[in-house]
Amino acid sequence: MWKVVLGLVLVGVAAGTYWLQMGDSATSVDTATVKRGSIESSLQLTGKVINDRTVTLTALLDGEIMAIRAREGDVVKAGTVLAELDSRQARALLDKANAELVLQQQSVDAASRNYERTKLLYRVENTSEQALDDSLDSKLAAEASLQAARATLTLNKLRLDNALIRSPFDGTVIQQSAETGQWLEAGQPLFEVVATEGIVIETLVSATERDILLQFLLEAGLISVTGGVLGLLIGGLASVALALATGFPLMPSAVSIVGALVVSIVVGILSGYLPARRAAKMKPVDALNTQ
Repeated sequence: MWKVVLGLVLVGVAAGTYWLQMGDSATSVDTATVKRGSIESSLQLTGKVINDRTVTLTALLDGEIMAIRAREGDVVKAGTVLAELDSRQARALLDKANAELVLQQQSVDAASRNYERTKLLYRVENTSEQALDDSLDSKLAAEASLQAARATLTLNKLRLDNALIRSPFDGTVIQQSAETGQWLEAGQPLFEVVATEGIVIETLVSATERDILLQFLLEAGLISVTGGVLGLLIGGLASVALALATGFPLMPSAVSIVGALVVSIVVGILSGYLPARRAAKMKPVDALNTQ
């Protein structure tokens, strides 16, 4: 008998020793350092850019497009060159205007010198008054021609500048209507640019029937609460006015106030449920277009 007891004790000791050894053995785990950060999410949607500051840029002169510097979707700064038209003729006319200005300046200088000489001769009575008047007319005509040459130079500078199509403000190119090598006439559209400031993108986001129904019910509830509060205020003021006029206390009880507000909310939600349910089953575009 004692042998059986001794065997059980030995088995128990062996089992306890094994359990203690297993409990002391370390378990290998992987650790990581916790860091705070932001979780980013994005949606890819198709929409339409809406802004009151949208401009269509057109060609201001006839010519061939030599280069396109911006494409649809590009973000541009004010003054950025979007396209270049053929400016060879404009440059030639500008060079001609510069030469004409120099020539007219020389004519003015010569006419001024001739007038001064004629005026001196007239003072000593070595020339006629007619010659003096003619020299003055020549001088005035030369000065007028000089002013015309300056105006022509300014016009040709403007023509050369018009060969560059620039963005009038910071914005985004939302439409491109021409390509390199295309011949344009003055007034033909090239780009459509929308201003960065105040830009809005209109798009349709899918929603479940439950979301749409909940939104309509919340709006109906909000309108009902607002109407109930306004009704209570008007009723309270009317009660005070009648009490002052008749001398009888007409103050409503708290129960009637709460009851009126609850009835207003319930009626508003019930009256808005059917239209909300009907709108939830329609397509968003059809729901918005339905009165």
